Amino acid sequence: MLATPLMAFLLIATPLQTPSQSKQATSEDQEFVTKAAKDGQAEVTLATLAQKKATTEKARELANQLRADHERANAELMAIARRKDITVDTAPTGEQRETASKLTAATGADFDRTYSDAMVQDHQKAVQLFEDYSHTGNDPDLKAFAAKVLPTLRHHLEMAQAAHGSSTGSK
Repeated sequence: MLATPLMAFLLIATPLQTPSQSKQATSEDQEFVTKAAKDGQAEVTLATLAQKKATTEKARELANQLRADHERANAELMAIARRKDITVDTAPTGEQRETASKLTAATGADFDRTYSDAMVQDHQKAVQLFEDYSHTGNDPDLKAFAAKVLPTLRHHLEMAQAAHGSSTGSK
């Protein structure tokens, strides 16, 4: 009878750990989370600006889709990072600040071209980042996240390419 309360105590006192909780985040995991978070936040910021300034329907549709999808993905990524005790810096990079400045200054068709061009470039990089991590990443939860978001990023790239094609054709 004494073994039963002791076993119950040990079960209560020893938290169960899943493999994804017991592993420390590697520098590769940290790098992926930071890059994905910075890029995702930049997409939301630029899409918000485009929702106000875009002049073509394709650019507005792109902005609406990007904002909604990246807000959702950003929230999911931040939840994973919190569970794994990964510190996330979402401050924009110098390149992201430069793009935002260019877009803030642009108007009309020039805005649409500049925005769609930036989205093509950004999403080419994002697809590569998520593709690479989904194949070679260390953390199973982050790999699953990358694999889950990858089709959406590919769709964004296609939308950005279509918006870019229509904005360059309307010179």
